[in-house]
Amino acid sequence: MRHRYCILKGRPRQMALDDDATPHIEIKVAAKGWHRVAVNARSIQPPHELLFARIADFRHPMLRQLMALPNGITDIASKRALALDYTRGGYIRRERMRVVPFRKKGPKNDLRELIGLELAGAIKEGGVSLYVFGESWGPEPTRPDKYFGFTPGQGIHDVHMNQGSRADFRGTNRARQDGALFLHDHRTNRWTALFLAFQSQSWRTDPKTGHPVKHR
Repeated sequence: MRHRYCILKGRPRQMALDDDATPHIEIKVAAKGWHRVAVNARSIQPPHELLFARIADFRHPMLRQLMALPNGITDIASKRALALDYTRGGYIRRERMRVVPFRKKGPKNDLRELIGLELAGAIKEGGVSLYVFGESWGPEPTRPDKYFGFTPGQGIHDVHMNQGSRADFRGTNRARQDGALFLHDHRTNRWTALFLAFQSQSWRTDPKTGHPVKHR
């Protein structure tokens, strides 16, 4: 089973929400076979609520390169110009992100609703391509997918900022290896970007290791 930093390009087809100790928003994606995207909705490490930003009409020079990618998995090792870096790449600023709970009473005020409604619209209307940056897993030929039942089980996780972590999660830090979701509506040619990060992560990081650096 290979793990690699990559981009998954495909069409979102179904969604599921899990309520275990590490809840995720699960997305079934058609992309040269089936894939599952697991999006963190709550942090194990306090503070538990994630940082989230939705940028409508997102614009960036890399979008032309994304459109040119084939459906399926693209290994970013061969496309390093597409590697995301929240702290240096000009994609998102910390002050544009807000703390959003995993689940809260009321309409459109928690992460499952904010991301879920975005994806539900894309699934219902069609004509939307989903681009997911993260780390791949699989294929697992003898293990059906846990949520959607397709075989082989395979997909993408770590769809969030992947640097600036401390203590037990320091080993997960990577330079220029952040995750995110981008939706492209082919009818309007408009892009929507969804960025996620943990509150415990530092936004001052070493450009080679992704580890936090001390303020001077």
